[in-house]
Amino acid sequence: MATPSGPEPHPSGIFVTGTDTGVGKTVVSAALAAAWAQSGPVSAIKPLATGSPPPGEDAALLGLAAGHGPKVYRCWPAACAPPRAAQAAGEPSPSPPALLAG
Repeated sequence: MATPSGPEPHPSGIFVTGTDTGVGKTVVSAALAAAWAQSGPVSAIKPLATGSPPPGEDAALLGLAAGHGPKVYRCWPAACAPPRAAQAAGEPSPSPPALLAG
């Protein structure tokens, strides 16, 4: 939608979520990032990735769509839920405060 001063800016943040693997979260996120990147800088982040070596295939795709390198907080090679992948790697389960702390 346009405003009197021009096109409406994209939101300052958006979180895409889904209930299963393979439902299209990364594809939708990449499409949004690529579209918004046409009007200015965006950042697309895969907070937790599993199932491939770091940085993870999804983080690489999101970075490509947004015009930057992959951004991911944690990546584990085991193809399972992040808490189980962390456990398989001998690490504690990720918690939001720990992720925000870096």
